[in-house]
Amino acid sequence: MYSFGNQPYSSVNSILFPYQVPTCQNCNYVTSFMPGYYPHTIPHTWEQYRQQGVVLPPVQTAPLMSSANLTTDLINDARTITDILAFNQNLVFQLIDAAQKSQTDKVNDIIKNFPVKNRLRVTYTPGIIKLRLLPLDPKNTCCSIEMSLNWGAPF
Repeated sequence: MYSFGNQPYSSVNSILFPYQVPTCQNCNYVTSFMPGYYPHTIPHTWEQYRQQGVVLPPVQTAPLMSSANLTTDLINDARTITDILAFNQNLVFQLIDAAQKSQTDKVNDIIKNFPVKNRLRVTYTPGIIKLRLLPLDPKNTCCSIEMSLNWGAPF
C-alpha cells in the first residue's frame, strides 16, 4: 500500500493513474488512456470479431483493381515530375529559391506547369517539398501517391 498526499493507493499505477482504467467493452483488454488524449485499445484479432458474430461482406475485386489501374496513371505522372526535376537545373533552382523565400504563388506557378493528367497538391518548407497526386475526379478517393523531395534540412 502506497500513499500519495493523504490518500492511500494500492499500487504505483494507482499513483500515476488515480482514475479508473478503462477497458474495452468487447474483450476486457485494458486500454491505454491519458487524460486529454484519445484512448487506444490493444488491436483486436479477427478471431475476437468472429466470436462476436461479425460477418464480413463478400469479397469484391473490382474496387481494388480499379484503384490499381488509376494508381498506374498516378505513377506515370510521378515519373514525369521526377524526370523534370532530375534534368532541369534551372527549374529546380527557381523552385528551391521560391520555396526558401516562401513565395507561394511562384511555387504554385512552377508546379502548375508540370504536364500531369491528375490533380497535384503541394506543400513545402524551406528544405522539402511534398507533392501529392490524386485522381482527376475529386469524388474519386480510391488512391493517391505522395512524394517528399528534400534538398536540405526538413524544417
